[in-house]
Amino acid sequence: MKKISLLAVSISLGLVGCDDSNGNLTTDNSNTGSPTQTVVAMDGYFKDALAFIDTNNDGAFSIGNDYVLGMTNAEGQVQFSQAPSGVIAIQTVKLNSPLLDAYSEYKGKYTIDMDRPFQSITNEIVLRAPENSPTISPITDLIVIEMTRNGKTQADAENTVITALGLPADADLYIDFVNGNDKNATLHKIAQILTESKANNPVTYATKATEFTNAIVNIVNNITQEQLNDANFIPIILDLALEGDFNPLIIENSNVVVSNQSIETTRAELESLNLSVGDALPETVIDLTGLFIDADTEVSTMTLSSETQIALTNAGIAFSIEGDQMTLSSNQILPSTNINIVVSTRDITSIGIEGNTVSASFDLVISTSNTQPTIENQKLAEIESALLRWNLQQGVPFEQTLSVTGLYTDNENDTLTLAVHMSAVSGLTAFIDSATEIMTVSGTPTNVTTNGQLYISANDNQHGSADEAWVEQVFSLPDVKVGTTPPPAQLSELEDVNWYQVGLEEYTGDSYDFIGGGCSTLRFSNGVIYRNNTTNENLTTCTETAGSQFGQSTYTVADDKIIASIVLTEDDGVEINQELTFEFHSPADNIAAGAKTVSVAIGSSESTIPNSHVTFFREEQDAERYINIQSDENVNSREFITLIANEEQPDSFNQLKINTSLSSNLPEQAEGKIYFQSEIHDLTCDDVAFYYDEFLFSGKSISGFIFRFYSSETIDCYTQEENGLIYSIVNFSLPALVESEIYSLLALNRNGLAENIAFNITWTGTGQSK
Repeated sequence: MKKISLLAVSISLGLVGCDDSNGNLTTDNSNTGSPTQTVVAMDGYFKDALAFIDTNNDGAFSIGNDYVLGMTNAEGQVQFSQAPSGVIAIQTVKLNSPLLDAYSEYKGKYTIDMDRPFQSITNEIVLRAPENSPTISPITDLIVIEMTRNGKTQADAENTVITALGLPADADLYIDFVNGNDKNATLHKIAQILTESKANNPVTYATKATEFTNAIVNIVNNITQEQLNDANFIPIILDLALEGDFNPLIIENSNVVVSNQSIETTRAELESLNLSVGDALPETVIDLTGLFIDADTEVSTMTLSSETQIALTNAGIAFSIEGDQMTLSSNQILPSTNINIVVSTRDITSIGIEGNTVSASFDLVISTSNTQPTIENQKLAEIESALLRWNLQQGVPFEQTLSVTGLYTDNENDTLTLAVHMSAVSGLTAFIDSATEIMTVSGTPTNVTTNGQLYISANDNQHGSADEAWVEQVFSLPDVKVGTTPPPAQLSELEDVNWYQVGLEEYTGDSYDFIGGGCSTLRFSNGVIYRNNTTNENLTTCTETAGSQFGQSTYTVADDKIIASIVLTEDDGVEINQELTFEFHSPADNIAAGAKTVSVAIGSSESTIPNSHVTFFREEQDAERYINIQSDENVNSREFITLIANEEQPDSFNQLKINTSLSSNLPEQAEGKIYFQSEIHDLTCDDVAFYYDEFLFSGKSISGFIFRFYSSETIDCYTQEENGLIYSIVNFSLPALVESEIYSLLALNRNGLAENIAFNITWTGTGQSK
């Protein structure tokens, strides 16, 4: 069995996208009380990167689980005095990323690599360093990879990295190579290319870190002095083999950069407009000439982000970009907050391949004499007093109503829209009746908690619809006392049944080796886990019965959960062990008759890894709908339902409609699409990027090639409107398709709140783009 097998199983079950750890969990959260420590993060210095303790050493930032140290300054420094022990890390953050939305003090920040100080970074990655390291860099990240993936001591890992870099045996890998006494242009350039390589190769970088390092050292040893000193000269390395030997495609490339002079000129032009709500804006041309500079080729087409387009439209401002000219006009500017205008272009490499998206950001200031709602302190005190009298107990049904009339006042007597939501109290929901302004909180608390909060917000509808237009008041809820855990569903619903699950599978043949969508069959029976052996037939069909034991995998039952011990043996005889916990959550008859939503976690029931969820289908044909799609089928045959967990109440789910298509309008070009739509609210590209961080396209004829996208700034994503609601479309620009071949379009979840999506489509020679 190949190494990809366990990874594919974990991905298929929705547990992970791709990581660079070996699956071992460390949960030491003890406070060390250490003195003040300063850490420098760099390939160039990273400004406003999120520094944290990677508590489980999984190479990913986990909101609510990892200990946040703070944001780095312009010299890449973060200082902290007390923190749990463990690997230290940084998370880079893109412009308009939702990653920091949970942290009000950091919301809206984005990381800048001070090698290119006038633009956001183009990729979101995590870099790590051993505990107590004075620096975090792509080089210290190599050390942690060697320690976690290959089980080496820190000293042995350092020696491996020193050898790969071709450095003297006593070399210090923790120096500040960007500036100061230890400044080293060669290590700086190596670090730049390492960062880019990790971002471009998330599947293979960790497993082939030494091979990447050797290739990069060879590149740097053969470039000119001018290229060595050019911060924008960063060759691209793409590993064309998802598994097996390193197969690099090396592309000489200089990154697109934002011109400081042009950005200052554009900001001045926008400031001079002096816009106010109610004003007209005559047609105004903003000259963007020279905003982006690409040493390899002419700058590609400039576009406005979907968020900018929506904000301008909501403010009544017409817009267009043609060539280097952005045109704005309005008959009357509607109520709006200030608008963040994000202009983007794609980096085009020296061989014409599209690379990262690079963005420049400007504020369009819109003044208004209208004031936002304000809190009425007497009513605030009344609500706080009423909440303190509530009695919340685990497992006990609860319902209370409370009038929120008069909580907010508005100087202009504008009609207010009120909203409410809760956090940290699973099992309870809240809503406000717009007619009576009566708030109802009801449900059955499922967990003991001491930090529940209630958020009541108001919008006077005079400042647009962005987050900044809402005024929010936070209330603390009483503790949820210890009670009785609500009885779970019977475990017998999972045992002794062949379940069919759509996810990622590995397909290998004489001329291909790729990861694509497929159907797996799973059965729990008498303590043994059975699973089908994946064949090419699973690209379009499910195996009727899980006929053989999955490796040496077994399970036990504890607290109505299946504790599965996955034991697999690789071709080289190495044994892999992984513990998974399965728990029935709820029926999923809205997806398919007899289907179940099942919570799955890495580790035992006490694991610190948050649950993900998957759909177990009872009938083969329901799972096969996802993987036996014909490209010329009508839209109804390609429409499905998926569930996403509520961010603040992960035990409750919202329903999304998803769809997919393949089409070709030109002989050598094709397009693949995945559609995301909610029937109750707008769903923007940022929303999609919050739940999914990797979109893949694969097939036999393109074995080894894979399209990867990570956030709304880098995916080819756009929005449309239907029935008054915005929905999002992720687009793949593809080469010519082979008739009768099966292609996979995949979306991997970012944070466990969504289930992975896998579609297999047979290209019939014609397609549907609806």
